[in-house]
Amino acid sequence: MKGVILTEAALPGMCLSEAVLDDSGRVLVPEAAVLTEALIHSLLRRGVAELCVDQAAEEDPAEREIRRARISSSVAACFRRAGDGVGSKALREAILAFRMGRGE
Repeated sequence: MKGVILTEAALPGMCLSEAVLDDSGRVLVPEAAVLTEALIHSLLRRGVAELCVDQAAEEDPAEREIRRARISSSVAACFRRAGDGVGSKALREAILAFRMGRGE
């Protein structure tokens, strides 16, 4: 099954169902490429907002927990000096929820 997802929601191991093009129409990533964590981060840095992927494969529960732990530590590092104010906590939780996929 093909679908369009946000690049932030992409997971390593997903397969592209369409090539990713830049603003000039050049191929950044070819069709059928398998996403890696590094490739996803590269696409995010380039401002690629959405990807067309084959969504047949489900994420392994162990891999999901590893991904959640990585996201949690990444968000915690971003907020390490933000303090414990109500606004900081709310923003941290909103970003964490979005990155975990609950904020879509």
